[in-house]
Amino acid sequence: MGLVQIYDTQEEVLQRVGQVVYESNLKTRETLESLTKAAMSEYREKSGFDERWIRRNEEFKKKKPWASTFPPNMVHLSDDEQKNFKEQYHDLGKDLELTVLVHLSAVGDEYNFDDVSGGIGIGFVGPYKDISSMALDIKDILQQLKGKFSGAKLTPAFYTTKENKPLVPEEISSDVDGWLNGIAQEMQEDDDLPEEAKTSIYEELREFASSKDRYGGLTEAECAEFERLFCQQATNTP
Repeated sequence: MGLVQIYDTQEEVLQRVGQVVYESNLKTRETLESLTKAAMSEYREKSGFDERWIRRNEEFKKKKPWASTFPPNMVHLSDDEQKNFKEQYHDLGKDLELTVLVHLSAVGDEYNFDDVSGGIGIGFVGPYKDISSMALDIKDILQQLKGKFSGAKLTPAFYTTKENKPLVPEEISSDVDGWLNGIAQEMQEDDDLPEEAKTSIYEELREFASSKDRYGGLTEAECAEFERLFCQQATNTP
C-alpha cells in the first residue's frame, strides 16, 4: 500500500480511522501530561523554586501578617524558569508517538491539506499551486510541531478520497443572483457593518457563487507524485 491511502468518502475515513487515531492520541497526550507533571514537580524541588517561594512567603508575612499568600504549587514558574525547565526536560515524549491524520484535497487546480486527528495544531492549510510545495510545507510543519510535544514522534497518516463534487452547493449555483440578493438584503439591514466591508464581502461571495471549480481528492497519479516528493524531502532532511 502507498503512503497515501485512498478512501471513497470522508465519512468512511472518520468511521474507520478517525476515532481510532483520536483515542490513541488522547491516551498518548494523557501519558505526556502525566510525565510533564512529574517532571515539573522534580524540577521545582531540585531547582529550589518551591523552597525559595516558601521563604518569600515567610518574609512577606512578617511585614504584612494580614496579607494572603499562595503555596508553591499554585504559582507558575517565571519565564526564565519555564525556559530552563523545557531545556532540561525537552525529550519527555521521546518514547511516545502521535499520529497526524492528514487529509489531502484539491479545489480546481489547487491543493490543500488539513489535520483531522484533532489537537495536533495544524488546521486547514493552503491553497498550493503544485504538489511539490504542499509536500515541502507539510514536512516543515511536522518538524516544527515536534518540539510542541516534548520530542514525541509525529507519524503522518496521509489519505485522500474519491469524492469529486461542485465546490458551490447546487442550491446556490442554480440561482446565484437570488442567493446574492438575499445576502445583500441581510447586509443592508446590518448597521454595524461598514459600507466598504459590505461591498468587499459581496464581491467575494459573488466570486465564490460563480465558481465552477470542483472539490475532491487527489488522483492516483497525484498521490504517487506526493509520495515521491515527500519521501525525497524526508531523505534530504538533516
